[in-house]
Amino acid sequence: MSDCYRCEDDRTREDVKASQLKKCVVCGMPAVYELDGKPYCLQHYAQALAKTKARGVKK
Repeated sequence: MSDCYRCEDDRTREDVKASQLKKCVVCGMPAVYELDGKPYCLQHYAQALAKTKARGVKK
């Protein structure tokens, strides 16, 4: 058995239903990040963040 208390006892974790998961607005994969209130997967978050920063520099 593992020595990690957290791994052995997950009673403190809340159940997550599939309907509660957010999906990336670009590709539909599970979202990990939000930018301007829109959920993004890692790949599309990086792209959206780069575009946002590029727009900020031009102003």
